Order: sequence, then C-alpha cells, then structure tokens
Amino acid sequence: MCDHRGVSEPASPSITCVIPTRDSIAYLEEAIESVLIQSPPVPELLVVDAGSTDGTRELVESYGPPVELVTRPGGPAVARQHGLERARGEFISFLDSDDAYLPGKQARQLERFSARPELEICMCHAEMFWEPGLGDEEARYRAAGRHRGAYLFQTMLARRQVFEKVGPIGPELNIGDVVDWMARARDAGAVIEVLDDVLVRRRMHPASLTHRTPSLDRYVEVVKARLDRVRASNTR
Repeated sequence: MCDHRGVSEPASPSITCVIPTRDSIAYLEEAIESVLIQSPPVPELLVVDAGSTDGTRELVESYGPPVELVTRPGGPAVARQHGLERARGEFISFLDSDDAYLPGKQARQLERFSARPELEICMCHAEMFWEPGLGDEEARYRAAGRHRGAYLFQTMLARRQVFEKVGPIGPELNIGDVVDWMARARDAGAVIEVLDDVLVRRRMHPASLTHRTPSLDRYVEVVKARLDRVRASNTR
C-alpha cells in the first residue's frame, strides 16, 4: 500500500469520490489506490461502510487524508446517497469497492467539462474482467462482451449541482439504482456526454452483487416507474 498521507497538492476543481463497501477487503485496497493515482489528486475519498467485519475499518483508517471512513448501514444505493450528502467536492464520482479506475479517467473527464461548460454528467465505458469461481456464469458474461455500456455509477463524473436537479439516488434500489437515476436525469434535461474511452475496470466475481442477486424484476420495476412518470407528466 502506498503512503498518500503526505500529498498536499491542491486539486482544482475539487472532486469527491464515494466508494460503498461491505466485507470487500480482498479488493478494496486496489479500488482506493486506483482513485489516489488520478490526476489532479482527489482531495476527498469517502469509503462508506455498511458494517464490514473483515478488517475494512483498519485498512481504510491506515490511509489517513484524503481517505475517510464513513459508517452507514444499508445497500450500495444508500451508501452512495449518504456519501453524496457528506461530500464537499464540486464534482462527484463513484466507484464500487471491487472495481478500479484506469489511469487518466479523471483527467479525461475533466477535459470534457472544461471544453463544455454546460456539461453536467460525463460517462465513460467499462471493461469487464473475471475472477475464478464464476462457473457457468463466466460463459454468459464473456458472451456479453468485455466492454460494457457506459451507464454505471462507476463511469460517472458529475457536477454536484446536478444531483439537486435530478434528486436522490433511490434508497430502496440495490439493483437498478443507476437505471432509475439516469432515467430521471434525462427527464430533468441534464446535459450528458458519453465518452468512447474505456476508463473503468469492472470485476465480476462470485460474491459481486450483480452476480448473486436476481435483477430482472428490479429493472422492470425501474422502467415501469419511469413510464409512469412520463405518463403523469403528459397528462398535466
């Protein structure tokens, strides 16, 4: 583990990165390090822990600033929203504790905000990779392709103000929260740009939420909720 406590170079504009976690110590250090190597430096990295019992607290506290441990029971959506409410940065990014940013993610996305002052949300693409133990599921993931769509919280860099426009990340959703939030962002007229660049690595492993949680029903619920919002708007 690198010692980042001596880093004092200011980052402008300021970015807060939020990492939800629970018992993911096997991967968490890699996730944290992938944020800390970004340029300009991240002045605030909030690791929101839902009650880990695997040494997560000790790992996170060993870093010191800019890494901060926050305890908040609940799923990833609850953690992201809580981190957002605690964040002080002008921009917000998210990363799952078993994924990693590729070098240059932050700088590339900040370039777009500099080039387009009206831009509110910048997304990129993610590259999947597979850990041993997926069994028959690995073939399904490989068949879906290594590069996945951009609409993931892990690929997002967003102006803080856009969350006031769109509203909170759905606390009741652990699967489908990003689908719901992005649908509401589009309905609210948020200015969104999707880069072709692959800037995130997304790990698929036996304990990952998307691997072990049936999600089709949840996605259907999210889509239905959006259609209901559109119908209600059209009848006003």
